[in-house]
Amino acid sequence: MAERRHDLTIGEIIRFQRESRGLTQEKLGEMVGVTQQTIQAYEFGRRHPLLPIFQRIAKIMEWEEATAVKVWLAKKKDQVCAAEDVKFDKIMEKRCEICSST
Repeated sequence: MAERRHDLTIGEIIRFQRESRGLTQEKLGEMVGVTQQTIQAYEFGRRHPLLPIFQRIAKIMEWEEATAVKVWLAKKKDQVCAAEDVKFDKIMEKRCEICSST
């Protein structure tokens, strides 16, 4: 049996909801007030929507605002934590390089 994924990124959530409503990236972008390229960047995880933009997306998708804000905050926290983990890992790699060269 396939394992169910509950750890969708904010971009995957946007894409799934957009597609389930038959909207193109261009149309959603027009409705939200951003470009198709911006929607694409959200969906592929290259950018994280600002809260006011995400709230507009949530309204279009007919999500409860409180739920949308909670999702946005949780995903933003995950993104920040992941970035901090990468920074920490790079610092530790550099430190190990310095220690092993002496």
